[in-house]
Amino acid sequence: MKTRIWTVGRFPAGVWSGDGSRNDPDYSECEVYLIPAENLDKAKKKAQAFRACLEEGQ
Repeated sequence: MKTRIWTVGRFPAGVWSGDGSRNDPDYSECEVYLIPAENLDKAKKKAQAFRACLEEGQ
């Protein structure tokens, strides 16, 4: 499968969304991650793992 860059956003309520433009107004209150992955589900999991690592470092 081919890898592409996915836009993944985490809303303040904890809901994860993806595949919009990083400049989309819907993402204005989100944490936004650009993740290389084969599909959106994998991109969300990678973004969640990345965020967990950031939280552990605080």
